[in-house]
This record gives sequence, structure tokens and C-alpha cells, in this order.
Amino acid sequence: MFHVIFIDAINQLSFPSDTSEVLAWMLDPDFFPPTCRCIISTTDLGVSSPFFQRLEPLSEESAGSLAVTYLARFNKRLSPDQLELLMLKHSSQNPLWLTLACEELRVFGVFERVTQHIEGFPDSLQGLLSNIVSRLVRENSLLVKELLCLLNFCVNGVLEKDMQQVLAQKIGSEELPMMHWAEVRRAVKSLLRFGRNARGMDTLAFFHSSVSEAVTRSLLTQKYVRQGYLQSLADYYEHSCADDVTVVSEVPRLLKEGCFHARLVNFLRKDQRARLLPAAVKYKYLKELRCTQPCGPGFMRQPALICSFCAVRSGAYGQFFLNGKSCVMCGQTVLALGKEAYVCHLHYRFGMTECFICKSHIHLPKSAVPALLCHYCAMLSSCVVIKV
Repeated sequence: MFHVIFIDAINQLSFPSDTSEVLAWMLDPDFFPPTCRCIISTTDLGVSSPFFQRLEPLSEESAGSLAVTYLARFNKRLSPDQLELLMLKHSSQNPLWLTLACEELRVFGVFERVTQHIEGFPDSLQGLLSNIVSRLVRENSLLVKELLCLLNFCVNGVLEKDMQQVLAQKIGSEELPMMHWAEVRRAVKSLLRFGRNARGMDTLAFFHSSVSEAVTRSLLTQKYVRQGYLQSLADYYEHSCADDVTVVSEVPRLLKEGCFHARLVNFLRKDQRARLLPAAVKYKYLKELRCTQPCGPGFMRQPALICSFCAVRSGAYGQFFLNGKSCVMCGQTVLALGKEAYVCHLHYRFGMTECFICKSHIHLPKSAVPALLCHYCAMLSSCVVIKV
């Protein structure tokens, strides 16, 4: 038996490095068994292979055949004039545009206005998708708009059960009735990709990155609107989601994107689940909030000190170990190669010494412990104050 594996849109993997790594594996002649072949679709990534083939736009004949076949599956057909009008659209050479246009014709219910409907199709993928998004919001319940906007911020997809709970919270209910969920799911299914994760749980996401762009342009043009949806998702994951791994991967990302800086710092340093994050990941979020004032030799600065009481406690930066032996940025233990941390002239009170953690006055500076930076966080010689 011969097996063929199809992988669509490999360029939409989360990180470009993932794409390069996957392609490197697959180009290894020993990666697949002799009875298996793999067909991959992607944008041009500069791949050099004797088996690489660039797909050209559809010919008019192929596009017409695709349109006829698609509509025939639903017992629909266009007149020759209507089909010709559809083929006159330059974007009909794009299979994705043509498929979406046919789906719009399938659900269009006014027979006498089909020709006018075809004439009104925007001759671009983004334009057509924006029209589809607007129609779905206009013709369906408010939950359709909520689902589209929420999914726009689920960059790696989302569990169906999680999305149902977020929608329930949006309407002030404990649970979303399954009838309502079925109606919403059916209304937007043409824009979604349904699947299952590694644990066999149902997931959903936009089937193409262009859908996200269309939703952003149509429904999420204002900053406060985007922040509202980001906050709804962050609230659910932080306070209602039982899967800690999902919590620590989603909450910091959502809070950062929504510019909820104080809440982000509080989650990273106070929430017990944040201890699952590697120190490098924590620093990635915190470094953008770090004061940029230089504190190298020759600049106005003051050593960041920790009082003797705080130094023998732990958890100030979300870490397990003693505060006095931990990096004041990422929280990892400073065993060697650590450097003293400094505060710039904007963040210390001249003539006074205060604890970097509890902010209490240090009466005997010699009894205090210098705050430390690990070798990674010390690469930037700037003030260690987090601005929120």
C-alpha cells in the first residue's frame, strides 16, 4: 500500500525556524519509508530541491471547472453568462478567492440578483474576505462577531470548550447553550479550520491568515476594542482555565499584546503557575518594560540594594530561591558571573537608600545586600526598574 501525506501552508507554522527544521527533516532521504510520499504547500521560502514546483494561477478553463464542480455539490449552477462574468474577475485565477466566491453564491438566496451579486464581488482576496466577515456579522447573532474577534487573538488556535466558556462569560452566563454554539459554529464554518490537538481535544482556528487580516480591518480597528477582547481571553485563562501549561503560554502573550503591563508583571512574579516558565521567557516579556536609562560606569546611578529582611526571603521575582541570590529581572539563581544591579537617577531618591523590593528606608546601607543580575540580564547595562 502506498501512502501520501499532504501538509498545507507550512509557512504558517508559529516560528520561521520551525519551517526550516521541518523541511530539513523531510529532505533527508531516510526520513520517509519507501512506501510514503509527502506533498507540501507553502509560499516561496527559497527552497532548492529537484522536486520543487511552483504552482501557476488557474487557467480560465480550470477556474470555470472548479466553480461548476463546487456549486454542483450543492445542486447549484450558474448560467453561462454568470459563469463568464465570474471568470472575468482577475482574482478568479486564485483558487482560494474562487472557492470563497462560490461559497458566497451558494448561500445567496435571491435568484434574481445573482448576476448583480457576482458583479459586486471585490476583485481581491482581502476585499472578498472583508465582505464575508461583514455579512456574517450582519446576518447572524452577536455571538458570531464575538467569536470572530476572539479567534483573531488565538494565534495558535483554541480548544472549542475554552472558546465556549469565553463566549459564555461575554454574555454573562455560566455555560453557552449547545444550540447557540451550534448556530455560531455553522454560520462561520467556511472561515474556520477544525482539528484535534495531541490530546484528542477539538480545536478551531481561522483556516488562513488572510481571515485574521480581514477581521482586523473590519471589526478591530480601534485599540480599546482590541484590548477588550484581549482582556476577556486573559481573564478566562488566568481565572477559569484548569490547564496550567495553557495558562502560562497564553496569559503573558495576551497581557503583553493588550498593553496590560502592571498585570503582566504581577502574573509573572506573583502567580505560582508562572514558575513553569523558563527564566529566558520571563525576561523576554520583562525586558521591554525595563527602564532604558544607561547605568554603566560614568553615568549617574545608585546600586540597587536589598534589605537584610527581604534578602533572606524568596519569591519577589516569582522564583523559589532567596531574593538576595536571585537575578532581579528574570529570577534565576545567580551562582557565578553575576553583576550588581543599578538604578538610574530617575528612579532613586538622592541622599536616601531604600530596599529595591519593599521600598523601605535602609538605615544601615552596609547591612544591605546588593541586588544582582544574571549574566544574561546583565548584557544590558541599563536601569533595572520595571516601568508599569
